[in-house]
Amino acid sequence: MDAVGIIYTLVETQRLATIAVEGLKSQLFRMENEELLDGFLFGRDLNAIRVADDVNAEDAPFTIIGFNADSISEIVDIMSLTGGVEHLGIREMAYSSEPFTIPASELEYLDVAGDCWMQVEDYKAPPAHLGMLTVSANDNGVEAELIEDAEIAGSEVPAFFDEPEAKSAAPTPAKKQYDRPWLPPKEYFKMLRETGQYKPREKAPDSKPKKRVRSDAERRAIAGHFARKRQQAA
Repeated sequence: MDAVGIIYTLVETQRLATIAVEGLKSQLFRMENEELLDGFLFGRDLNAIRVADDVNAEDAPFTIIGFNADSISEIVDIMSLTGGVEHLGIREMAYSSEPFTIPASELEYLDVAGDCWMQVEDYKAPPAHLGMLTVSANDNGVEAELIEDAEIAGSEVPAFFDEPEAKSAAPTPAKKQYDRPWLPPKEYFKMLRETGQYKPREKAPDSKPKKRVRSDAERRAIAGHFARKRQQAA
């Protein structure tokens, strides 16, 4: 497989705590020729992925995860997708002939609130998600989170993560409304300055003790001491 580099995929936000412990598990896809492949859908254009409403808010149902695909030896190849994907930024699939798990230490997630990347293995679920974390399995012991029997005709795949809404008994929280659209940090601080809301950080007081200043008498005594030493040496 050629070098791929950093790629991005989407996971349900309420699964982040589980992924932080168990890693990111591959999903099962069924090809048109009945061949089964384990893998996941991904994209390379972060901006195209993060513009969607389901990933660009603090309480968004999906979270962007990024990692270096070249460091995952289980990925044997990738294929391009031409249609059937609901999310515009997800246009490729990485796959293997066997199930695999990407360790949490290899993964980072995009913290929308801080607009920064964080280690997945350090993720702590907020209280609102603790009651929603469930691990279910079907009669064959295969995790229900896998996209089972998903028909992929050539390069087309079904709607991304199109799973039943009854997966969790907890009601879906109402989507939080924001007074302003999301802005990159540079644009956000520019807006604060233009509207007079920006308050520069005050310089911290110097906690180091000030150096004592010698008096004129002390300086004259020191100068005389070295003058006498020079005369003695001469």
